[in-house]
Amino acid sequence: MEKPLIWIIDEEWPDYELEKQLLKTQYPDCDIRFSTYDYAADLDAFGENADAVICQVYAPMPAATIQRLKKCKIIAVYGGGYDRVDIAAAKEKGIYVTNVSGYCAEDLSEWRMTSFVPSGRGCSEERCWMSFPQSRPRIRRRFSTATSFMSHRISRTFPWIPSRN
Repeated sequence: MEKPLIWIIDEEWPDYELEKQLLKTQYPDCDIRFSTYDYAADLDAFGENADAVICQVYAPMPAATIQRLKKCKIIAVYGGGYDRVDIAAAKEKGIYVTNVSGYCAEDLSEWRMTSFVPSGRGCSEERCWMSFPQSRPRIRRRFSTATSFMSHRISRTFPWIPSRN
């Protein structure tokens, strides 16, 4: 039996020791190869024979790349999004696509709250509502669609924040 080839396409992390450890535990004889987002030469050299691809959310996986994958069974994306993976091409080839559902939901919720609140209070890079008088009326966001949607998502992420939904 041929050794499984795992292809990691990423530029985010300084090392992949955790991935190596976990993959070697499950597949002791696996061959793990690494590429950056500029992986065209590696696709020619070994990537088209990968059994599995683990790629960063920023790595493009267009149909042209997926169609060249001869043995691939899964594309696993680091992160919550998979918009750079051509899902239709993967489905056509019978390749599963996974991601990390809920990845950074808490971080994103915190960021959205900190950016959303000042937007209704006249803040900008030049001035902040805490230091200067308002030049326009404040917009009450309490009943806006964005607030209702956002409060539901945030309340699931932060259970101590009550939701009106």
